[in-house]
Parts: sequence; C-alpha cells; structure tokens
Amino acid sequence: MNIEIPPIYEEDIIEFAQRKGDVVFKYYDHDNIFEIVFNSVYVFDFVEFDYINETGWKFGLELQSNSVYIEKIIRNMSKEKLQRAFGGEYKKIQHYKLVIDDIGMYNIICKDIALKAVSS
Repeated sequence: MNIEIPPIYEEDIIEFAQRKGDVVFKYYDHDNIFEIVFNSVYVFDFVEFDYINETGWKFGLELQSNSVYIEKIIRNMSKEKLQRAFGGEYKKIQHYKLVIDDIGMYNIICKDIALKAVSS
C-alpha cells in the first residue's frame, strides 16, 4: 500500500507526536486537515537521506513488504520475548516509511494504521 501525500513543509504540520503507544501525524493540505494515526507503535525513528539511497525515495507513505528492518528485530528475540513484545501477534506488525520533506524519512513499525480527513 502506497499512500500519496503531497510535499509537506514544516509550517503545514499541526501535530507529529507519540501518544500512549501511538504516533499521530496531522497536517494541512490546502484548506483540509488530514490525520494519520499509527497504532501500537514499536519503533519510531528518523533516518537522514545521507544514509540511504537518495535516488530511491519520494514523498508519501509506503508500506514496506518483506521488511528487513522487521526481520532484524524478530531475529534477535527469543520466542518468549516475541510473545511479550508484540502480544503474540508479531506477524501482524507492519513497517511504514513516511517521507514528508527532502531531509529524511521516518521508519514506523506498528500493528495498525488509520487515515482520515479531519476537516475540509
């Protein structure tokens, strides 16, 4: 799943915060307000483009199928730790890349995502 979002500038961001295990990203696009909520977040980090393949990015939200990032996390955990860390549902976790500017991207590992228009 790839979600097309426009180039977003710092002044368009209303909220980008971690709250009670979720990450909320709320922004303006023209006269509309949109919200992306990542639920049950396990990893939330930022990577500058200096460290990734600069030709392989574009603005938007992209689901990473067969994520090496998730495989790396799971590989280093015992079965017991996997059960505790992900509530026995480690196969449901997803890896999203969110690119909102030309400086870097966010990696978000979570169980679920909700997208909605807050106002128009």
